[in-house]
Amino acid sequence: MVKKARVEDVVEKIVERIPDEETIRRLTEKVVKFDHTRNPADDLTQQEVGQIYRDDDYGDELPLSRKRDVDVEWSNHAEYRSDLRDVNPDKVNHGIVDRLKNRLMRPEHRKETFHNPGATMVVDYDTGRNPAKADVVTVWSRNKVAAMLVRMARDLMESK
Repeated sequence: MVKKARVEDVVEKIVERIPDEETIRRLTEKVVKFDHTRNPADDLTQQEVGQIYRDDDYGDELPLSRKRDVDVEWSNHAEYRSDLRDVNPDKVNHGIVDRLKNRLMRPEHRKETFHNPGATMVVDYDTGRNPAKADVVTVWSRNKVAAMLVRMARDLMESK
């Protein structure tokens, strides 16, 4: 039941955005299969993810200091993973800001994995730019049990 709820978000977007019924069926089957197997060979390709998420923008421009902002951008892949894994994009964006505030004294450009409560993310950032830039490469749920309990509670409240 819990897995189905996450997959449903992706399937709903597929149905809304893809005009061809055969493509809808194929992409939906791939998403469901990947969710069960977690085998990268069963996952959507970058091109397929781009078809679904090309019009989404989970990023934001947020204040990093009094004089500087950070432009957080998400790859289509990261947006797909966020929906599939029930990761809140706003929490990811604010988590990135919290991490980058500590990196302003020594500007750097690197790709790093950030472990935050609720989510883990791979971020390619550059604090030497103004505004600073942070590209979210991918995300996954950090606390699967807590996320599962929240979804179950939400489902129970909605069914009443």
